[in-house]
Amino acid sequence: MSAEVTLVKENRNSKVAVAAALSCYGPSLVPIEAENPVLLASLFKSGHHTTFQHRSYTFQLSGVSRYLVWALLHSHPFYNSSQVSQRYVKTDPKNFYGMTEEANRHYKGAILDAVKAYQELVDLILPKAQDLYYKRFAHRKGDAKYDKDPQKIAWENARYVLPLATTCHLYHTIDFLTLMRLKSVADSPCYAPEGRELVDKMLKVVLAYDPALRSIADSVEWGKINQNGSYDPHKADIANKEFDQPFSFQDEKFDFALLMDYMPHNSGKFDRISRYVNDLGLAYQFNGPNDSTLNNDMTSRDAAIGESAIYQFAKKTSLSCDAQQQRHRSIRRVMPPLLSIMASKPDYYVPQIFKPEYEEEYCKRIEQQLRYFSTLAGEGNSGAVYALPNAVNVRFFETMSLNAFRHQAKMRLCMNAQEEIWKATTEESDQILKVHGWLLKAYPGGELIPNCVRRFNDHKEPPCLEGKRWCGTQPWRLNIGEKFFREY
Repeated sequence: MSAEVTLVKENRNSKVAVAAALSCYGPSLVPIEAENPVLLASLFKSGHHTTFQHRSYTFQLSGVSRYLVWALLHSHPFYNSSQVSQRYVKTDPKNFYGMTEEANRHYKGAILDAVKAYQELVDLILPKAQDLYYKRFAHRKGDAKYDKDPQKIAWENARYVLPLATTCHLYHTIDFLTLMRLKSVADSPCYAPEGRELVDKMLKVVLAYDPALRSIADSVEWGKINQNGSYDPHKADIANKEFDQPFSFQDEKFDFALLMDYMPHNSGKFDRISRYVNDLGLAYQFNGPNDSTLNNDMTSRDAAIGESAIYQFAKKTSLSCDAQQQRHRSIRRVMPPLLSIMASKPDYYVPQIFKPEYEEEYCKRIEQQLRYFSTLAGEGNSGAVYALPNAVNVRFFETMSLNAFRHQAKMRLCMNAQEEIWKATTEESDQILKVHGWLLKAYPGGELIPNCVRRFNDHKEPPCLEGKRWCGTQPWRLNIGEKFFREY
């Protein structure tokens, strides 16, 4: 008997969940026809939640703060988002959360000054951005269709002064179970009131479309978790100093990532795995030539060995960089509440393009934003985190498998990747190669290199698949071990 495939067109989760549950205990697939509120309630209450994950909801969201996206919507792996970029789209002065007549005067001051500082920084570095861009792409000078590209470089780097209150629009897809999980935490102080307001609106549009789920939704309480932390800059000073100390005792200087632990510490474990599977006819390799954009390491049996190598890094990056790092959802991290890790003088990232001539002007504007934050936090305002600029550094621990990191490396070692996450990924790659170079060399396709370099080494044309979006630097021309200095 050959396989039969039918596309399910019914979108109401309540009906799909019932049919899916009944099919688990029947001799054949149960048609998607009837609603069964009693069975639905029983399934949810008893924890048989997979039946509710066959249908997802795609929301068009706008006016959501980047803080809430970072703190709630993207803080777990069970979502998909397509979010407006601050790198390639200029921020509108009207797009800030909480700018009401009743807003705290210091909060209003933080937003208004940030808007002003953003435009000032854009104007300040635009001539340098134009010079650097046309140094890479001399043939594009005078071609009107590329006039905006240097502006995007200026927007990308000036965005560091923007606060987390900056709002965005995005397509966001989750299933019903994830929506219930969000409800169970959305009333926490670290999200309130924006978190509850957003999740409530999402829930209302879902129940309007599929009212049979209402009783389940009502059974989940608006929950709180103790995640807000407290503002104690003296305590944060001590903790951050302790966190940073290992960075100072290394032979090489690492600014963003420090390998704290890894496994295995020798080749014995992999030798045992390899002998067993090779004897049974499976030759391990990482995604073949690995120039596919599908990230097959996670689904291919012949790359599964990459799940047996684990790394834990101490990371120190800006909020902006961390928001991008979150998108690698198979990499998990541990971070204290944001308010709790803010020191008496928070440190922050300075993009390369401001150095050296504009660094003082940049720092002056960042520190003005930090003074607003300190005032708000000192007053006990739980919304003070919204005033923090993107540039502020956060500290956390990150754990990943080799396969998870290989995907990050393929995406973030690309010269089109944002400067800071490129630097952090470069540091992580160097340290992984130092402890597990033998492993990466032992299996085909194991190199930690950008996709364009791999394609060039495999004699594939063109090396870069980005078309006119390519970086303009030809990283495949570098000698092995040679470092590239990024000017922006």
